[in-house]
Amino acid sequence: MTGLRRTVGCLMALIAWGVCMYLVRQGELGRPAAVRPEPVGYVSVDSDPQDATVRITDEANPGVFSLGRTPCTLRIALDSTEQSIFTVTVEKPGFRSIQRQVALSRGRRQDVSVQLPATEQPVASGPKRLSHPVTIAAAGDVLLGQAKDPFGAVADILREADITVGNLECALTKSTQHTASKSDEDIATGEQYVFRAAPGWASSLSLAGFDVLSLANNHAMDYQATGMRDTIAALEAKGIKPVGAGDNRATARSRREVVVGNVRVGFLALSTVVPPGFAAGSNSPGIAAHPPAEAQQWLRDAVAGARKNVDLLCVSMHWGIERQTTPADHQRKLAAACIHAGASFVIGHHPHCLQPVEIVDGGLVAYSLGNFVGLGTNDLSNTSEIVTACFDGPKLQWYEVTPVKLSGHRPSMTGPTKRYPAQPPLPATESERR
Repeated sequence: MTGLRRTVGCLMALIAWGVCMYLVRQGELGRPAAVRPEPVGYVSVDSDPQDATVRITDEANPGVFSLGRTPCTLRIALDSTEQSIFTVTVEKPGFRSIQRQVALSRGRRQDVSVQLPATEQPVASGPKRLSHPVTIAAAGDVLLGQAKDPFGAVADILREADITVGNLECALTKSTQHTASKSDEDIATGEQYVFRAAPGWASSLSLAGFDVLSLANNHAMDYQATGMRDTIAALEAKGIKPVGAGDNRATARSRREVVVGNVRVGFLALSTVVPPGFAAGSNSPGIAAHPPAEAQQWLRDAVAGARKNVDLLCVSMHWGIERQTTPADHQRKLAAACIHAGASFVIGHHPHCLQPVEIVDGGLVAYSLGNFVGLGTNDLSNTSEIVTACFDGPKLQWYEVTPVKLSGHRPSMTGPTKRYPAQPPLPATESERR
């Protein structure tokens, strides 16, 4: 019995020694175990002046952003054990934005400090008025998900305006059930297109300065009512007003408003390009639709009614013929009808190329602003522009045209901005020509 006890004791001692050796090797005995760094990095950002907005973009996942205000330290999730490249954008109204690239690795911190150069600001003079000038920047068709940081090269221009408006040419949704009106066969052969991007891309629109986006187009319902509702929710969550679509015809045709100081600016949107099942009905979701013809009375009434409730009215029109640089007859008729009913600015999309900008009976009409992000496939469809118009009440004061070119689906300026007067100069007289 004594021998058995001795044997068991020896075995227990051997087991205890083995456990101790294992723990020593694992660092659990005598010293703390090595802790693997968390899969995060840190970016500390400061600016002069402070209280600037910080946007950190993941180069590998451009739909994901981290936001803060200077001075701040932001915690950045990392997917890779290696270094990851991020773009830090620092911006503040009245100052030029600055971008820096940083390389982050697990558990490490990068410091970014920037001096923001001031932009020229108009000097206020004279007594305060109840009304004041308002600038509106209009951009073309926007298809997200094809380019990283799509607005980075033009965001300063967009944000300088009091209001920025464009046409969102895709649904922001995770839904994969596309509309039955566009068949799988037609989509596969390129006869029809369905466009979508993740809802998180709404952040890029907000950071670029968009205030209003038209959904009255032939892609808002590409992923049915679910996709349209997801798009509206994603935009509204970022403070952007969608216009031209809704759960019924009345909602789709209703105006949205943006207030700048003491000025109320209204927006309507409609489309003459309407795939089957896209038009909103009295009790069914969809877009505000109008035939490509003479203006119907409801449109004249809608414009006139909206104008009575705002100081300045803009109408976005999805119309025309693709890749035609000359406005179709129905575009000119609808534009004139909107101006005569009370609109000050008519903004056109859909042809995927530029068409003229004209003054029609005192109102400004941009028949087509072309592609702004994505969609471009050749020189014609990669050429775009930003039209910025200044209004005092409903009256046009001047407008500017900034030429833009798409490269890799991203817009960038290709020349200086040119300003045009609201009233073109009169032709020179015979004596002046001499």
